[in-house]
Amino acid sequence: MSLTKQEIDYLFEFVRKKNIHFYDLQLEIVDHLAMLIEEKMEEDNVLTVQTALPIVYLKFGIFGFAHIVQQKQRALEKASNLNFWQMFKIQFNWPNLLRSVCLFAVTYSAFTILQLKVCAYLILVLVIIGVSYTVLNTLRIKKLKKQLLFLNTLPFANIGFSLAVQITINMCFNNMYSVIELQQWQIFLYSTIIFLTVMGSIALKNVNDNLWLQAKQHYPAAFV
Repeated sequence: MSLTKQEIDYLFEFVRKKNIHFYDLQLEIVDHLAMLIEEKMEEDNVLTVQTALPIVYLKFGIFGFAHIVQQKQRALEKASNLNFWQMFKIQFNWPNLLRSVCLFAVTYSAFTILQLKVCAYLILVLVIIGVSYTVLNTLRIKKLKKQLLFLNTLPFANIGFSLAVQITINMCFNNMYSVIELQQWQIFLYSTIIFLTVMGSIALKNVNDNLWLQAKQHYPAAFV
């Protein structure tokens, strides 16, 4: 027995009242509820969606849909982290490896040739570009007709790269007026941190762009 559109809408309203605001989560839970309700109604022809729903909902326990939300979040975080590291590794595969080597050479040369003050301001420019992209991407997601957990789950590495940038900026500004020249190991350390951060930022952008395309394919109603 298949549920009607009105009955499905009733389930969506019920799920929203349980504080499930992400559309992709709503779809998953409604699909699960509909399957259980259809089974109940086949066992007892007297039951309606309105009378079967409370019975089915009891099966979810005292925490309701909380365990489904947690499982979905963990699965998305795992997938997001996996996608990030795949995108990050791609930067070191041919022909991307050539671009990566050139970028590291430019970064190392900048710390070797330019004054530390100039390098610090260049890093700030990169940070401003990164923050601007993050803000624009967040606004793009917030403008969607229906919010998706799928697009609101960032890789854990995002935190790590943000910390790396902050540490590098602090080190540069703390030493920018120092008359002592940087040691070779300091130049290599700064260059490596900036290089890996840029590589990570490119990977994060690629992950975000791929997630956006996948969301359009799987949840077109959110983009109407």
